[in-house]
Order: sequence, then C-alpha cells, then structure tokens
Amino acid sequence: MQQYPACAYGRRGEGLPIMTSVERIIQTRLDHMPSRPERITCHLRLLTANRYDKAVMTVCSLVGKRAHVEEWLHPSEAAYLDKLRFVKRRQSYLAGRYAAKRAVAAWIGADIPLRCIAIGRGQFEQPIVTVNSYSNIQVSITHCDGGAAAIAFHEAIPLGIDMELIQQEKVDVLKSQLTASECNMVKQLPFAQAASLTLLWTAKESLSKVLKTGLTVPPHFYETVDVEASASSVNGRYAFFPQYRFLAFIAGPFVYAVTYPHQAALTTPFDRTPLLIPALAQQLRVDGPNIHRSFRKLGNSLGDNL
Repeated sequence: MQQYPACAYGRRGEGLPIMTSVERIIQTRLDHMPSRPERITCHLRLLTANRYDKAVMTVCSLVGKRAHVEEWLHPSEAAYLDKLRFVKRRQSYLAGRYAAKRAVAAWIGADIPLRCIAIGRGQFEQPIVTVNSYSNIQVSITHCDGGAAAIAFHEAIPLGIDMELIQQEKVDVLKSQLTASECNMVKQLPFAQAASLTLLWTAKESLSKVLKTGLTVPPHFYETVDVEASASSVNGRYAFFPQYRFLAFIAGPFVYAVTYPHQAALTTPFDRTPLLIPALAQQLRVDGPNIHRSFRKLGNSLGDNL
C-alpha cells in the first residue's frame, strides 16, 4: 500500500476537513470576466482499519470566458463545450471541469498538464477520469452559483460532494424533499431554517453522487439520521445506506457536503491552521498574508469543532 504524506483533518473522525494549502490564482481579466478561476485546494486523508487513502478537494470560482481554455481542456472536452449553447451551462461545465482536473492532478501528485486529463461522462452522466499511466482514480463534481467543487479519490474509498447556495426562497421546496423525521430534526439544529434545510439536502445530493443515481429516485431513499451539529456543521448517517455517513458544513452563503464510507475516519494532528471554512466563506477572494488576521476570531470560536 502506498504511503501518503500526513494531511490535515478535524479533531474527530467526522470532524471538519482543514486546509493544508490555499492557492490563489491571479486572474487575467478580459472584458471584465475571469479567464482563469481562482482555486482553493485541500488534501484530505481517510483511515480505515487496514489502510488509509488520500483525497483532494478543490473549489474554484466560475470561468467566465472561452479564452485560454485550450490550455487545460482535453480535446474531447473542448468538443463537448462547443455543443453547449447556453452561457450559464458553459460556465458551470468549465468551472466543474477545471476543479476536477486540479483535484485529480493534485491527487496524482505529478506535474501533468491539465489538458492530458480527460473528464468524460458515463452512462448516468457521472464523471469518468482518464489519464495515461494512471488508473482507479475517480472524481465527484458539483457546481453552484459562482463556483464549482470537486473531490478526487481512489475508487476503493467512494466519495461524493455537493455544494448549494443557502436561499430563503427555497425553504418550502426543500421541506417537500425531506421526510417528516428530517423536518423535525431541522427544528433541533442550531442554524437558521434555510441553512438547516440546505445542510440536509446537500447530504442527500452528495450520497446520490456516490451511488451514481443522481436525483432519479425519490429523495426519501436518501433519508438522513443521527444528525449531530457543531458550530457550523452537521454530521450523520443515512437510514437506508448505513455503509455511508456525511459531513455537511456552512461556509458563508454556501453549504458543502461530503459523503464517505461509514467505517472511514478523517483524522490528523490538530496543529494545522483551520483555513478551509473561512476561505470558502470569502468566496475564494482571500489574500494569503491577511487570512490569519482576518479569520483568527472565527477559527478560535470554532475551537474543538474543527
């Protein structure tokens, strides 16, 4: 079994992932639109009884123009992009592919040109990773207003990721997608109603990506149970899929959720700086030298929950 460098995680097995690296990509602006997205990358580690595996999560802002995409899009991806006619769909596709390629490249740990990494589409529209000389790599992709996120991992440890914007106007819709038990659980969570509903909804969507079903089955099949809350996150299990658990956390106006095997633990030494949540909360617009000062208070307030 390949041994990987130690990476940063939360205090407990279901604790919050902590940033080990923050990368700010200087934007080139053309017609006031970013041609290359800013990104944040964090390296994660999952431990089971007999092995540990790494995972890499990348979050990036939206790609606004076609300029420079030939530098990092695989030819098959460029061909698919040309078939997309709606601007918003093109933007989300570019942001998702960029996040996925960065996550895969970081997972491999080699200097591979992004255009040599192909993220195709499977029978159920799930992302399929193809990289010469590498196999068994998978990636989960999500995109939402203004950005995208992806997590790369070995197929032996299936993962799923989702991100959603917290929106008060979607409260009734989200309620309709939860079971009666989940609606009662929402009332017990220490967050605003819209945030609590979004936390559970992202947990459902991230599981659907692990199962590669998408939203093709009734959402009650993804029912969440045993939900526990901390300062800005919840973790829990699934009623009908006990082999998985989830972590969902709030970062500014967004909620992120990661589903992972129930027997896996997210552990690391607690001496790393917790930058992930405050960085994401700032919509990727953070200055490296100022990040410690700007968010020291938030990091201290989260304390042992990180």
